[in-house]
Amino acid sequence: MGGGALGQDDIFAASVEAVQGLDGTAASGRLRQMTTGKVVRFDEGRGYGFIAPDGGGEDVFVHTSEFTDRGAAVACGTRVQFNIVDGGRGPKAYDVQVIESPQAPPRPEDEGCEVFSEREFTTKTTELLLSAVPQLTGGQIVELRKHLLQFAKRNGWVD
Repeated sequence: MGGGALGQDDIFAASVEAVQGLDGTAASGRLRQMTTGKVVRFDEGRGYGFIAPDGGGEDVFVHTSEFTDRGAAVACGTRVQFNIVDGGRGPKAYDVQVIESPQAPPRPEDEGCEVFSEREFTTKTTELLLSAVPQLTGGQIVELRKHLLQFAKRNGWVD
């Protein structure tokens, strides 16, 4: 290649050099195009997780330091745009930008639903189970109530 102009191969090689070692380890050097995906696992305490690319394929490792907005809240379901570099253990995301944070489910009081105390919910559930399926045993009712109560708490139906 003559003259001072850089060709596409030179620019690609320079980009690879710039990306290698972002996290203190040497990358294998193969870059891929910017893509989008959704965070499928993220451990805030450890500062890393995985992104499922929209185009399919292997989940991509992401470290919290690779997010361009350092204050971004990241959770499962967060939509992101990112670049990928092939790392020693698999694909790694870098230059990660949050596109859309997951929507929190609306609270029941926002929809006009009644929120029960745990005692009210347990009483109403027991009455419903007894009237709907009178042949249930006491043990079956207790087990069903326990699971229904956990479900209700996760959905904000019980204080």
